[in-house]
Amino acid sequence: MSGALLDVRSATVTYKTRAGTVTAVDGVDLTVRRGEILALVGESGCGKSSLGRAVLRLEPLRHGSVLFDGVDLATLSGARLRQARRRLQMVFQDPQSSLDPRRTVGQIVERPLKVHGIGTVAQRRDKVVATLDLVGLGSRYLDRPPAALSGGQRQRVGIARALVLDPDLLVCDEPVSALDVSIQAQILQLLLDLRDRLGLAMLFVAHDLGVVRHLADRVAVMYLGRIVEGGPVDDMFARPRHPYTQALLAAAPVPDVAVERARSVPLALGDLPDPLAPPSGCHFRTRCPHQRPVCAQASPELVQAGPVEVACLRHEDIPAFSPV
Repeated sequence: MSGALLDVRSATVTYKTRAGTVTAVDGVDLTVRRGEILALVGESGCGKSSLGRAVLRLEPLRHGSVLFDGVDLATLSGARLRQARRRLQMVFQDPQSSLDPRRTVGQIVERPLKVHGIGTVAQRRDKVVATLDLVGLGSRYLDRPPAALSGGQRQRVGIARALVLDPDLLVCDEPVSALDVSIQAQILQLLLDLRDRLGLAMLFVAHDLGVVRHLADRVAVMYLGRIVEGGPVDDMFARPRHPYTQALLAAAPVPDVAVERARSVPLALGDLPDPLAPPSGCHFRTRCPHQRPVCAQASPELVQAGPVEVACLRHEDIPAFSPV
């Protein structure tokens, strides 16, 4: 891994509702290096999917920029934008609703090639078969409709559709959350194998830190539109600094009953605040067991704390927490 392939700077995404304007992504910076898997983790409603869609220009940025391989995507249009989009592809959350039920597997995977005018009919068929082989399916699935496939097979088709254009970056929007646990492990291993074989970079969106532990190289934790902690995956799991990261890890059960009973569990208090009226200062303070009056007065910036970055005014005073 070397060099920044994706560089997101001060990204802000807003939505207008009847009740007001929601800031789904609030000035986020993040970088994905070539060949790297960066996991973006947080509860539902924290803005992680909005950020993933903004990377692909499926959602407009209110402020900020998305640079892909050094080029600001907002400056591209027409043929140059289509060319860039061949290198940026998305794997969606629900493999059932993201596949056209009227088309066969072969037609679904071939569609991106036809849209971009790539190859002859024979060349496209060969590419489709090779890509289906790559995801563990093969030519025997070419003429099958999505309805004839299992959930895991459908997601493999969705991955094949994203891979057929030979992208450099995949944005994976909770690609295993709709699958059974046993199938989740297979899809995660497939993504790891694809990274190793093809040198793919990935922005992997998830709400479960446990899912990304053995997949990601780095993790960024998001809360109410902001990154609150980020760093190498091993360091994040060994010693999470932010109370929200600690709460996410504490919510995951530990297989060892004795360890589960003995460990301190700093759970988040209450429910996610109304995104139309987020708390002043630190957005997490209303749920934080360590909050103090100062937390309402200033919005914490990401600062270096050992091998990770953390946005917490009191991170040096918060007791260390180990999830295992």
